[in-house]
Amino acid sequence: MALYHPHAFAAQRPAGLVRLLQRRLAGPAAAYIRWCADLRRRLAFQRVLHLDDRMLDDIGLTREEVEWANRLPLRMNASHEAHRLARLRREKELCRRTTRRRSLRGEDRQAFERASE
Repeated sequence: MALYHPHAFAAQRPAGLVRLLQRRLAGPAAAYIRWCADLRRRLAFQRVLHLDDRMLDDIGLTREEVEWANRLPLRMNASHEAHRLARLRREKELCRRTTRRRSLRGEDRQAFERASE
């Protein structure tokens, strides 16, 4: 006498058709879930558009960077791209400042050499 009925666990295993449907719908379902997450993230980022320029400056962004990032495709993370662009802007400004300082130092050195002759 068997301790369990052979069909007792059949309800726990998906039937062949159900398994096939699960495999076929896994891709579109995952894409839909990702699209919903991307949309939620973009809607949250759009709140930054309502901040004034002083507040944007406090977080290190400009209005142009925020508007540019908001126009990116939905799949791209606008927040990451805006901060990446702001970091590049700051690095570029820093390079300009250090170059300007070097040239001023050079000019000051030349003026000093001329005055001492």
